[in-house]
Amino acid sequence: MKVKLFSFSVLLCIAISFPFFLGAQSESKTVCLNWEKNFPKIDSKLYLEISGLELILSPPSVATMRSRRPGELVPVIHGSYKTESNKEVLIEFPYEPADPDECSFNCKEQSRALRTNRNPEEVFDSCFKSCRDNTSFKFGKDKFKLHLKFKIYRDESDTLRIDSVSYKDLNPVTGKLAYSFPHYFAGDLVECANSIWD
Repeated sequence: MKVKLFSFSVLLCIAISFPFFLGAQSESKTVCLNWEKNFPKIDSKLYLEISGLELILSPPSVATMRSRRPGELVPVIHGSYKTESNKEVLIEFPYEPADPDECSFNCKEQSRALRTNRNPEEVFDSCFKSCRDNTSFKFGKDKFKLHLKFKIYRDESDTLRIDSVSYKDLNPVTGKLAYSFPHYFAGDLVECANSIWD
């Protein structure tokens, strides 16, 4: 009886909150579509999707971004935005990846998929160490500070697009690869996001 009552309560909460969620989602979509008409002016919080990333722009100047793709560990990062010469929106983020080659995610997947008698923890530890050693070998270091810059603009066909302006390590080790942000934008579409997160 208690289980049925609990289940009913949960369903009731979902039923009550669902229309509010849909209303909020619809409202954010309307705000976004209006922004496309009034670009680049930003009067309300915008929820955008760009090539697998979610981007929120909150007046007067706050920007927030995170990855939507499973396995990509771009965390929630906070930065700022400004309207430039009434033609584009410039967005900037400081970015210091804790796991630049996503060793943790990739090694977890590898240890799960393993079909041998080896201990999954040992497989993970060995994979992780090898992956981090490879990061250090490729880049000559394993700590990075990037100053990400992107610009959103309207192209000649009136479509909103984004370009990467700055996305690489500004202090690479001589003779090694320069670490870069895992997403490179070259005219990627800027679309209204379907989900809401804060």
